Formats: sequence, structure tokens, C-alpha cells
Amino acid sequence: MKKILLGLALLLGATAAHADMANQMGSMNDSKSMYFDFGLGVGKASNWDQGSLAINAMTMGVNLNQNLAVEAGMDALPNGANSGGQAMTMVYHLAAKGIMPLQHNFSVFGKAGLGVNAYEGEAPSSSNMNMVNQASVGLYYAVGAQYHFNKTFSLYLEGSGIAVPNIGSNDKTQNGQFGSTYMGTVGLEVTI
Repeated sequence: MKKILLGLALLLGATAAHADMANQMGSMNDSKSMYFDFGLGVGKASNWDQGSLAINAMTMGVNLNQNLAVEAGMDALPNGANSGGQAMTMVYHLAAKGIMPLQHNFSVFGKAGLGVNAYEGEAPSSSNMNMVNQASVGLYYAVGAQYHFNKTFSLYLEGSGIAVPNIGSNDKTQNGQFGSTYMGTVGLEVTI
């Protein structure tokens, strides 16, 4: 009888250890997932006379674990204005994302990396150019919070920007070039 009870205890112990290991493997696999962000908000470029709609057109990332991800993204500020008239900016970034879960369904995050602002706008009236095109490279940064409805869908609120040195200003005596960009967006994250 003792041998049967000992065998049963060993079998139950091995089954529990196997289930625990499978659970750990499942959670590790869940943490290495891809995500896609889509959002809307408001934004501004330095020296713009007015802000713009901000569109988080697409951010793609990979969660390396529950606290770290890497991502690449593209945003647009399509309807800003400088002293010469309409201006638009495409914003690209490659960044690391640090994530701090505060509850099972709520987390805060910060991002840092490299960003590119690609500008196109009407030149000031004192200039003999019709359009100004410029690309600037700088530090990309962001902070935000995220509410997780389930493992697939999350709502996020994010403030981000690309800090670059001003290369000019948009007053009528200058060449109409641009510097940093700033955006605030709210959107949906889809994890697969």
C-alpha cells in the first residue's frame, strides 16, 4: 500500500511540475508577440503658426518580454501651416519601449530612439522658392498609458515627439524650414 501511495504522490508531483512548466512556457510565448498601433490626435512642428491633426498611421512592434519591446512607426501631421501657407510633416521612428504593468489590465510606458521628420511646405512669400522640402533626424521620445481590454485589444494615450535643432524659422525673412515635432494621440493597439 505504501508503494502505491508513494507512486501516486510521485505521479501527482510530476503532473503538477509538468503543468507548471507548460504554464511558464505559455506565458513566455505570450510575451513575445507582435502589436500594431493606430491612433488620432493633435500635433505641432516648431515654428508652425497652427497645429495639425496627428495620425498614428502605423506602429509595428515586438514585445520581447512583459517589460521591453522594440518598434518602428510612421505618423503624419498633414495640415499644419507656416507663414507661407500649408505645411505637412511625415514622422518616422525606431525605438525601444519600456513597459511597467501597474495592474493586470493597466500599464504605463516610455519610449526612446531615433526619429526622422520629413517636411514639405509652402515657402514664405519673401522667398523665391515655391516649396520647402527638408528631412531632420533627432531623438524620438514618448510617454503614455495603456488599458488592456483583453490579450488582443488595448486603448492607449501617448505623448511623443522628435527633438531636432531648429534649422531656420518660418517667418517671412527666413527660409521656412522646420525643427522638432510634438504629438498627442489616443488609439487602439492590436496584439497578435
